[in-house]
Amino acid sequence: MRHGGFFYQVKLPIVGMALALAACSMGSLTDTISPLLPHHAETPPPAPEPEPAYRQLIADHMGELFAANAEVRHARLSNARKIDSSASAIWQVCLKAEMKVSDGSTVTRTYVVLIQRGQIGDRRSANSSDKCDEEKYEPLSPG
Repeated sequence: MRHGGFFYQVKLPIVGMALALAACSMGSLTDTISPLLPHHAETPPPAPEPEPAYRQLIADHMGELFAANAEVRHARLSNARKIDSSASAIWQVCLKAEMKVSDGSTVTRTYVVLIQRGQIGDRRSANSSDKCDEEKYEPLSPG
């Protein structure tokens, strides 16, 4: 039995060293073959969406944004502001306009128009978090 113990004492470290060397050579083999293997280029992220033609888009859809009897006048727009950093970004435009309300009086109201993928996604009353009061406005159309 002692002879068997000696065998294991001598052979086990040799086998361990052989395995370690094999592992090292596999790493260098991979490094050697790696340039020969086809590499798949990573798909680049989609290009960011450019600023939409928001002035024309809003002008074309004013009839859908407001009730027909609102008699919207003096519509003014802020610049479009990107509020989402994804490839299909959401753009915010502040819209101020004078309009008639149910009692016949004229009021100025501020709205937020949200645009995504070149289409109007939503129109709602502006609130303080929209920062529309800090915007500069230009007439939607001359006149």
